Amino acid sequence: MKKLIILGDSLSMPRPDFEYEKTYLCLLKKILFDWDIIIKNRRSNDTEKTSRHLFKEIAFLKPDMVVIHLGIVDCAPRLFSKSEKKVVNKMPLFLQKRIIDFLSKYRYFFTKYFKKTYVPDFKFEKCMTYIIKTIFDLGAVPIVINIAGTNSKNKLRSCGFEKNINRYNQILNNILKDFEINTIDINSKGTDVLLSDGIHLNEVGHQWVAEQIGKQITKKSMNNALMCPDCEKILDENELGAWWCNCK
Repeated sequence: MKKLIILGDSLSMPRPDFEYEKTYLCLLKKILFDWDIIIKNRRSNDTEKTSRHLFKEIAFLKPDMVVIHLGIVDCAPRLFSKSEKKVVNKMPLFLQKRIIDFLSKYRYFFTKYFKKTYVPDFKFEKCMTYIIKTIFDLGAVPIVINIAGTNSKNKLRSCGFEKNINRYNQILNNILKDFEINTIDINSKGTDVLLSDGIHLNEVGHQWVAEQIGKQITKKSMNNALMCPDCEKILDENELGAWWCNCK
């Protein structure tokens, strides 16, 4: 059985208002019924955390393909750096609340004049390059999803959010060009694929990502027959674009 590993953050995971059965993690198990899909997602995950533990987490699993869905945690404008957040978290709760409430009230100002991200762009480039190279070195094929956009509410709340997304996506595009691989361009879908928080994927977004991953796998000539779980019809690549089958 071939193995597909998913490396990501909370974007592909269930939420209180979004059940697991609608996530692309679950949908992929229906499409790629004869693949072993191994989920290595973590909430608040970024490229720095992933690169730190990458080899020991995936090397012995010997994957055939690895989906990389990271970046929004890296590039989002922050009130605190990672080190500053650790200091604040050690403070008494009442003091934490006062500091966070004050900074949040003037979030646009602080994100404009005190620019911070969890992973600076130069480190994002280094970590993402390492992740992709390591996957190739292990004999697997990477499938990369770029960073989705965000909604107008987040743009007004955090200064430079859209610019950060575009800059990090450009870095990612340059890396993928060097490795001669394509991206799954979720960014091109706009906000139609996002929940109301402007960050996480909605049902349309999860279905689209699952379809695109399915297409990427068939294009890699893995000779896997994709079967509709309802009518058991073997699908071709064209039908994947309309979800897994027209039988519904």
